[in-house]
Amino acid sequence: MPYARHHGRSEYLYTFVFWFEKSSFGLPGPTVPGFLLSKHTSDPSPRIAAAHNSCNWGWDRRSQGEKPFECPDCGKHFSQNSSLVKHQRTHTGEKPFECSDCGKSFSQNSTLATHQRIHTGEKPFECLDCGKSFSRNSNLVIHQRTHTGEKPFECPHCGKSFSQNSSLVKHQRTHTGEKPYECPECGKDFTIRTGLLNHMLIHIGEKPFECPECGWCFRRKSTLIAHKKIHMRPQVMSVEKV
Repeated sequence: MPYARHHGRSEYLYTFVFWFEKSSFGLPGPTVPGFLLSKHTSDPSPRIAAAHNSCNWGWDRRSQGEKPFECPDCGKHFSQNSSLVKHQRTHTGEKPFECSDCGKSFSQNSTLATHQRIHTGEKPFECLDCGKSFSRNSNLVIHQRTHTGEKPFECPHCGKSFSQNSSLVKHQRTHTGEKPYECPECGKDFTIRTGLLNHMLIHIGEKPFECPECGWCFRRKSTLIAHKKIHMRPQVMSVEKV
């Protein structure tokens, strides 16, 4: 209902109308105030009634699941015109929100705000169990499963469960045989991206993993770890002799 308050002379009523934007929790969010003057305190003006009905119609539309705004490109429907505008950027490729630090652009302002935490180092989402902080709430949710042991993503082929959907997707390739990562040099395919990156080191000849003991270099970290055991053997033997 419109919020009314008397100011000055009693025969006049300044009626303030607030449009409430309901949040996902059903609580009032930011308000956009407007004011209309009605001389009769008992009956609101037709304009006030129209504004009130319009406000109620907007909320009823969302609560009842009505989606009158249709995308002309793909036919998808939305309950709010602002949501349609955001969606249409997926078709047009428009990215109006630019990062002032690196120049990268984004289609939504919320995505830009999340990106800027890379530059500021801000991590506002803290784990209540161990105190570790994250720049995104989604990363915190995934992390918390290490404490709870929750694994909500189950493989339909073998029943194995995973804490992340991305881990499930990788696992399912063991059943389907899919290898989406192809080497541009020799055409060899891999199920995961890290497998492709390790393979490409063969073509470029790079050996980024160096042994701190002897200086030997290796293409893979796992090979370096296995190599380090060679240096540990004399130490083990000397301890046994003592």
